[in-house]
Amino acid sequence: MSFEENYGPWALVAGASEGLGAALAIGAAEQGCNVALLARTESKLADVSAHIERTYGVQTRTLAVDLSDPDATHRVIEGVDDLEIGLFIYNAAAEPRGLFLDTPDDELVRNVYMNCTVPTLLTKSLAAKMVDRGRGGIALCSSGGALQGLRIFAAYGAAKAYELLLAEGLWDELRGSGVDVMGYIIGTTLTPEFRRNMDVTPDVESNLRAAGAQSPEECAARFYEVFGSGPRGYASDHIEVNFAANARLPRAEVVAAMGEHMQASFG
Repeated sequence: MSFEENYGPWALVAGASEGLGAALAIGAAEQGCNVALLARTESKLADVSAHIERTYGVQTRTLAVDLSDPDATHRVIEGVDDLEIGLFIYNAAAEPRGLFLDTPDDELVRNVYMNCTVPTLLTKSLAAKMVDRGRGGIALCSSGGALQGLRIFAAYGAAKAYELLLAEGLWDELRGSGVDVMGYIIGTTLTPEFRRNMDVTPDVESNLRAAGAQSPEECAARFYEVFGSGPRGYASDHIEVNFAANARLPRAEVVAAMGEHMQASFG
């Protein structure tokens, strides 16, 4: 069966207005799927939608929903209720930055809501229909920050670890149903937001590239290469090799070393 036959006719991609989410949505269109684009900003979604329809000749739908809103899950489910969603990719995220004790309570709550609550409820609703049809796919985009405790991004890393383990558990529960589930682990990705936040100059980009950073397009292409192969996928060999190496080291050493790196980069 083709990708579209397994995971079509519609893909729903959260966080699809730019960067990696847009690249993942474009990747689904390249595979022949119609694409429902979910993010907060309608104007950006409209641009991605127009590009996909013009380039790939598939249908699109835009859902301008702020996933931190209390009714976000209901609005998304209602917005795609008439579509046969065969692939769900959750790439949206809140990312509180700063030492944990200095982080405002509302940012911590938003982190748990967007990174844990919303993907959990959307996954449950969409997966039930996929199981009834006997086919489909779900990907929860996690982070290299989920693989160990993370100074300055402690709450974010913890939430991404939840997403990763949820995906792995569902991979096991849904095996044999025809529905594939994967936690997709992403490293440093040179998205527009990352470039804005980090003021990425050509020299900085060169250094980041040398350390394993990817473009959104590279990260998305890897996803479509590995999806369906197991409970966990890595956006690059670099991340997978580093994880395997760190797994053999004392945990305190790994966490402390990552903390030093985070402090130097973001402190």
